Amino acid sequence: QGGLQAVKADAADGLTVRDCTMSAQTGTAISVSDTDGVTIDGNAIDGPAGRGILVQRSTMVHIADNEITSAGEWGIQLDATGLAAASTGNQISGNTIA
Repeated sequence: QGGLQAVKADAADGLTVRDCTMSAQTGTAISVSDTDGVTIDGNAIDGPAGRGILVQRSTMVHIADNEITSAGEWGIQLDATGLAAASTGNQISGNTIA
């Protein structure tokens, strides 16, 4: 609970964030960058001041079955700015954003 981010990962290929509960971050709840093969699923995220989930410059991203409530900015954001090639293999499904 609280803090700037609940999960922050850079260059963590194969990262899985699953079945976690996060609340009241002053920034983004889950922030991942420069990582391939990311799985973010089954998490409950409540009230981050920024984004619920932010993934930057990453490929093969699977974001599924998360519940994100009261995000101050976006529920989920994928940003490929800065990648040398297109970000491919991404799937976003079954999430609830309220």
